[in-house]
Amino acid sequence: MASIITQMTTAQVAALTTAQLAALKATDVTALSIAQIGALSSAQIKALAPAGIMGFTATQIAAVPSAALLALAPNQIAALSTVAVAALSTAEIANLSAAQVGALTSAQVAALTTAEAGALSSTQVPSLSSAAVAALSSADVIAMTSTAIAALSGIQIGALSTAAITALTTAEVAALKPAQLAGLKASQAGVLTAAELGALSSAQLPLLSTAAIAALSSAQIGALQSSAVGAFAPAQLAALSSAAVAGLTTAEIAALTAAQVNGLKSTQVGALTAAQVAALSPAQTPALNTAAIAALSSAQIAALQTGAVAALTSDQLAALSTAALASLTTAEVAALTPAQVAALKGSQAGAFTAAQLAALGASQAAALGTGAVAALTSVQVAALQASAVAALAPEQLAAMTPAAVAALTTAEVAGLSGAQITGLKATQIAGMSAAQIAAFTASQVPSLSGAALGALSTAQVTSLTTAAIAALSPAQVTSLKATQIAVLTPAQFAALSPADIAALTTAEISGLTPAQLGALTTAEVVALSPAQIGALNTTAMGALTAAEVTAFTPAQIAALKPVQVSALTATQIGALGASQTPAFTLPGVAALSAAQIAALPSTALAAFAPEQIGALSTAGLAALTTAEVAALTAAQISGFKPTQVAGLSAAQVGAITAAQVPALSSTVLSALSTAQITSLTPAAINALSPAQVAGLKGTQIAVLTPAQFAALTPADIAALTTAEIAGLTQAQVAALTTAEVTALTP
Repeated sequence: MASIITQMTTAQVAALTTAQLAALKATDVTALSIAQIGALSSAQIKALAPAGIMGFTATQIAAVPSAALLALAPNQIAALSTVAVAALSTAEIANLSAAQVGALTSAQVAALTTAEAGALSSTQVPSLSSAAVAALSSADVIAMTSTAIAALSGIQIGALSTAAITALTTAEVAALKPAQLAGLKASQAGVLTAAELGALSSAQLPLLSTAAIAALSSAQIGALQSSAVGAFAPAQLAALSSAAVAGLTTAEIAALTAAQVNGLKSTQVGALTAAQVAALSPAQTPALNTAAIAALSSAQIAALQTGAVAALTSDQLAALSTAALASLTTAEVAALTPAQVAALKGSQAGAFTAAQLAALGASQAAALGTGAVAALTSVQVAALQASAVAALAPEQLAAMTPAAVAALTTAEVAGLSGAQITGLKATQIAGMSAAQIAAFTASQVPSLSGAALGALSTAQVTSLTTAAIAALSPAQVTSLKATQIAVLTPAQFAALSPADIAALTTAEISGLTPAQLGALTTAEVVALSPAQIGALNTTAMGALTAAEVTAFTPAQIAALKPVQVSALTATQIGALGASQTPAFTLPGVAALSAAQIAALPSTALAAFAPEQIGALSTAGLAALTTAEVAALTAAQISGFKPTQVAGLSAAQVGAITAAQVPALSSTVLSALSTAQITSLTPAAINALSPAQVAGLKGTQIAVLTPAQFAALTPADIAALTTAEIAGLTQAQVAALTTAEVTALTP
């Protein structure tokens, strides 16, 4: 067909019907000469099928009348080759209908010359497909009018290439509508020049998508107007990259609203420079979310304004890292509110430096949680102000580690309240130094628990002042161990009250030293129970004064064990009175040595009961003076035992009075040696009853002196046995009176 076409005349071509033209192929159309094309009418050209339209060359298109071109249907326009489209005049481009423009393919648009692109009007560009818009080059965009650019939809704007975006003028950017701005993609926003970004107003920026915002670099952010940054919605600001946030000026940071600050992510906050952090005001910091707070480094915290730190909420302070907390200045620590301090965790409190702890006031220290107090080290506690220590509640002080308590100064210990003292644990007390223990005052000691007192080491016990010891209650004394009582100094022991002494156990009493016992007052000795008296060790008893022994009650005397009685000194024995000796037990009396009996006052001896006299040892009885023997009552004499009298001296036997003799038993009399018998006075002999005489041995009768024999009564003589009569000496017989001789039996 193409070969035929080329042979046709212009008249023949002009005579072709629309049906014939519609059947032409691209090769047929390409074969048409310029003259033949010029002969075609607009109706004939419009009759060409798209397959034929495709054959137009650039030269041929230029020959097609504009009216004919403008009459083409959209599908015919879309069929034009790219070279044909590029050959269209700017006027023809400008006169294309919206439908025709909408039919342009991306390849055709890409083939447009800059002049053609610039010819597109604001009424045409909205018809371009997204693919067609994406084909526009940066040169095309530069050539387009601002009104045409402004006519692009948001979707079309989003279809522009990044190169095309960078080709927009600042005026065009400034003129972008909300829908257009919303259509910007992240990749497009990322290539906006500083000038373009700077052209965006505070009203435009909030229209950008968060994805577009996230694509902005720090350099781009730096190009924004401060008012524009302030216009960011919280979600937009939160979408910025960390680097972009770091690009904000300090003025822009200072201008952020509470909502914007609250929207910042932890990664963004962590990227802020010290200068940016310093720009945050006290009104802004409370808006930071806890995740952002936790991201603050120690350098950033150090850069915060003191007022900004003070404005942090309790939750925010609790979210700070230990490193961040450690960077707070002492002024910032001193400015913390009790509520903020109360929010501190144990790990945070433990991270404070000594200087920071020293900055805490009384009201702040009182707000520390027990977990925070428990985390404090000895170095930290040593740094606390005395007023801060005094302000701690009992449960706070009880939460301290023993090592931390050991760091308290003596002045701080002395300043503790009774409630604080009561709250101290045994382990804490046990860890205190001797100097700290010595700092306890008399008013504090009553508050010490029994467990705490029982935990004191012997070294700590000896560190207590006498005033502190004196303040102990009997109940507290009972909580002390025997090993603790044993190390009390004489001065300390002397400080104990009688009630305290009475509270000591027998085990504790048995461990007393002579120095301790010697420190007791008479009243305290009297306060000792019989059981306590019985528990005293013999060495310690030697320290009792004569006055103290004199003060012993009968019950106390009765409690003395034989070993204790034998340990009494002559001075102590000499202090005993007549009201005391009757209380001695029989084993106790038996334990008295000759020296002790010799030291016993006659009045005390005279108070002995008969059974006590009978309990005296042979040596003990032998220690009585003749006066004491003579002073014994008949009842006491009746207590003599045969084994005892064997030890009496001739002088002692001679001291026995006529009044005493009737009380002597026959067994006792028969136990007297011949030497002892001869020592009895004639008056004593005269006092013998016939029964007593009958109980005497023959050997005893045989040694009676004439004077003694003469003192016998007729009844006594009558009681003599024939053997005893037969054994009488001439002198004895000569001493008999007539009555006595008459009394002799046949």
